[in-house]
Amino acid sequence: MTQAIISNHRVWAEQSGATYAGVTGLDVVIGLTYGTDKTTNNKENQILAKLMAHGFREEDRVKRPGVLIDEATSSIRVYRKIGKDFWAFIGNPVNPNDATFVFLEALLALSQALSTGMKAAEIELRINERLMALATALTKLQFSKSSLPDWVRDSFSEVQLFWFATAVTAFYDEGI
Repeated sequence: MTQAIISNHRVWAEQSGATYAGVTGLDVVIGLTYGTDKTTNNKENQILAKLMAHGFREEDRVKRPGVLIDEATSSIRVYRKIGKDFWAFIGNPVNPNDATFVFLEALLALSQALSTGMKAAEIELRINERLMALATALTKLQFSKSSLPDWVRDSFSEVQLFWFATAVTAFYDEGI
């Protein structure tokens, strides 16, 4: 993630300005879908710290701690949102305090989506079957469709498989 931000933040800002009239800045949010400030592994803070050696500085330590801006234009901000704050930001970036139930809505939608088409078996059996099929596929560390369980192969598009592979490899990185 660090390298992606370093390599692309200027291009992202230019593309946003060219695509959307009146856009003069860019917010890059490092979002963690669950957890709290106290429960993260601090990789998001490591990303922010590394960016400071690559053209970013803290915007205002007192008023906006942890928010970085690019030194060249001061129009690109990078910061983190964790758990409930992340989902509230996704639900209403302009006023996240008005989006307190987005996290609950996301969990409900995920629960509903995962339950579609499941056999009438006990929940533990269904979860374990899926975990075992996924674990078998991951041991091969291949993402050809033939190496994945049927339920993944039948319901995931190529783009979704790409993002799945990208997410899985994040757990096997060489440091951030």
